[in-house]
Amino acid sequence: MRTVVLISLDGATPRGIAAADTPNIDRLIALGAMSRNARTITPYKTLPCHTSMLTGVEVARHGVTQNSFSQPLPVPAVSTVFDHLDRAGKDALMIVGKYKLLTLRSGHFAPLARVGSVLRRETRYHVPDFVFLHSAEPDVSGHADGWESPGYLQAIHLADAMVGEAIDWLHEKNVWDDALVIISADHGGHEKTHTGEHPDDVHIPWIASGGALRECTLPDGLEIHDIAPTVLHALDLPVPLEMDGSVVTALWETATK
Repeated sequence: MRTVVLISLDGATPRGIAAADTPNIDRLIALGAMSRNARTITPYKTLPCHTSMLTGVEVARHGVTQNSFSQPLPVPAVSTVFDHLDRAGKDALMIVGKYKLLTLRSGHFAPLARVGSVLRRETRYHVPDFVFLHSAEPDVSGHADGWESPGYLQAIHLADAMVGEAIDWLHEKNVWDDALVIISADHGGHEKTHTGEHPDDVHIPWIASGGALRECTLPDGLEIHDIAPTVLHALDLPVPLEMDGSVVTALWETATK
């Protein structure tokens, strides 16, 4: 597989995606699959959860409990997907909507409306093996307006436009046929918070699609830390035995062309 795109919709819940106007995400689900009962880890915060997403291990093992861009900056105790790609000589690109995620990798901060232009600018001469895109809007609106509120659903709709930009980019670069797209979230939320006291705090979307896959079924019980090993496997890289997550083999057992 040539290209993997991982898209994190910060604070997005499966219920929110189902209720919002998301034509691009809907198209990806139709081509692939979505698990609506996938789970994140505690603490239900942006930086610890994204570290688990990108390392494949529980918080107790990566050690990042801090949720702010402040000194001392958090350093994961284990390698990230980016570290594994660097050692293998593969290219990666990171574009995020929250500065604190830049503690995990040097990359680019971009408001949602500029993600597409930054993606095209940074890939005008080559196509990276791995692209990580992040939208802060669902989480920001959840805290301001409340999860499942009209404002929150509109934020998911706006984030869906970023998903569309990624799809268009894959087609423009002629790599859609060999691409895997994974869409997930760091955590969900309820009312105006995400403390883990409500099921919507814990459940996250786990979507897999792309030209390299046919319509398939994702297994129950997926976890946020299953993303990192699946990304490495898709890029033909070895998956470290110490990862807590597992490769979602259903993508290859039932969906490979």
